[in-house]
Amino acid sequence: MLQERLPDLRQESHALYKICLAFQLSLASNLTPRFFEYLDTAMRTFRSELARSTSLADGMLTAETVTIHLERVHSILHSHCFENLRDPSMSDFRTHLLEVMRVIDLPCFSVGCRIPCIGIWRRYCQAARPRDGVEPVTAHQLAAILTLRRQTRDMVSPAATPHNLHLPNPATVLTWRHPQPNPCPVGTTVLVARVLANLDALRLGFRERPTEGTFIKNAILYPLFAAGMDIPVLNRRPYWKDTIRSCALGTYQDGILLNLLEEIWERNDPDLTTDDLARSRGIETGLI
Repeated sequence: MLQERLPDLRQESHALYKICLAFQLSLASNLTPRFFEYLDTAMRTFRSELARSTSLADGMLTAETVTIHLERVHSILHSHCFENLRDPSMSDFRTHLLEVMRVIDLPCFSVGCRIPCIGIWRRYCQAARPRDGVEPVTAHQLAAILTLRRQTRDMVSPAATPHNLHLPNPATVLTWRHPQPNPCPVGTTVLVARVLANLDALRLGFRERPTEGTFIKNAILYPLFAAGMDIPVLNRRPYWKDTIRSCALGTYQDGILLNLLEEIWERNDPDLTTDDLARSRGIETGLI
């Protein structure tokens, strides 16, 4: 919903224009000093606009959303008395911006994040509109199952658990986090294979039609990383690592994520997570 509104939004916030320039530079295969110069200028302009503002225009909210500084976003929302998306004064576009923020806030879509999940989905989005049904086909659904299984394994890992701590049954954990009366019976190896098969099919499709599917390309990082984190499966089938390498898009962000995965694969330490490794390197990045 952003593209068609961008010219008008830019009139509401000059900072948005500068932030978009900095964001475009961040998508290059390597970051240059110009990126940091543009970002510094953009953030100073935004802070100046925010200090002068008496109301939060859509252009300013868009500018803050693009920066992905969630703590500041939440502070701004709270200071302007946003409670939830059921407010009849909320436009469809503003609703869209908040839903973008709640996706960014979900822990599975970030690596090396230093702040806990704020809960934007629960606080602002969950009760906004009825939702039903399950998307049955994408690689994202399969990647989510892999993520839940890995979280459950981490919760019951002896290395990560004090001996005197009573843990619930793993099935109970899964039900509590994501109600699922019929748990997926498919093995983890099969799930990884299906995710990688989907991504490899997309890779071949992009090669045949390189100008199409931009938004789909932007969506492959999460399933790619989710599959790459199942280290025992990949170590038994090292040629699947080549599939992950070949499906990456070649951006600067991809390079960071692949470097993290390569080290995780090489070290093969069950107590080492990509979040810990990323934080030790001073890295924080998203999977979107």
